[in-house]
Amino acid sequence: MTRILVVDDEPLIRSSLSDLLTEEGYDASTAESGEVALKTLEQSVFDLLISDINMRPMTGIDLLVEAQRRWPDMKVALITGYDVDDYIRLIKRHRITNVITKTSPFDHAEFINTVKNILEPDRVFGLDRHLGSDAQLTRRRLRTHEEKDRLTEAMVAALHPLIEVPRRAFELRLVFEEVVNNAFFHAYRNPDGTPRHSKETAEDLAEDEIVTVEFGHDANQVGFSVTDNAGTLSVDRFLEKIERQVTQDGLMDEDGRGFFLSRAFSSRLVVNIETGRRTQIIVLFDRHRDPAHKPLYLNLV
Repeated sequence: MTRILVVDDEPLIRSSLSDLLTEEGYDASTAESGEVALKTLEQSVFDLLISDINMRPMTGIDLLVEAQRRWPDMKVALITGYDVDDYIRLIKRHRITNVITKTSPFDHAEFINTVKNILEPDRVFGLDRHLGSDAQLTRRRLRTHEEKDRLTEAMVAALHPLIEVPRRAFELRLVFEEVVNNAFFHAYRNPDGTPRHSKETAEDLAEDEIVTVEFGHDANQVGFSVTDNAGTLSVDRFLEKIERQVTQDGLMDEDGRGFFLSRAFSSRLVVNIETGRRTQIIVLFDRHRDPAHKPLYLNLV
């Protein structure tokens, strides 16, 4: 049975998360501090460590860094009720790839789905993995700019009427255009690392440079995924681009702007990387509300 250790200095949160995991069939244990967590980890083998960030005297980030040093095969994640961007420098420095947010009301389904994705990275690809069982999806393969432009209009027309937050139609279009353009102009690279395609020439992709797009919705979310078959994005590069935008060091950067806008405007951004094979960007918008804080989900297969 998969064993998970939940670390939080708030008893109610510890017990609630533990109960959720137990109901899903996991063997869940808890610890009230980083120090207690390390002692627990010394006594038993765990598959996943989930820790709150804002604890004292040992923070959740310090705990994860020490746990990864001592038990490198164990998977780790952070959880917080604060703005993830406040910790972005530390997240980038320590290559922390999954930060769950404590939403109000707490999204039980998203929490469990995130845990499954961390434990089973092979399941993360596909928009259907991040929408409910009632999801309705459309899938298209793009190679030309004409196809890309037509699909943008079709996607906005299909999803816009489903969103209750008024400004989201503009944001949906903006983010989709940024993400799909990233796939066209930055995913496919020459041996020296320079992009094969440029906005200046606006040439179509080659036959082996297909970009796959899915879009759809369930009862609570609308969203889309954009997948290239290059797999050139790295964990370090993604975290660096997010950090530069969050800290405003990279406000003039063109490369990376799409990642930042996707996180800033959407409810959830999921990045799935299979190095050398494919990269998938999944962007989800809550249909009914605007979440206060955005999680960080970066899955390396």
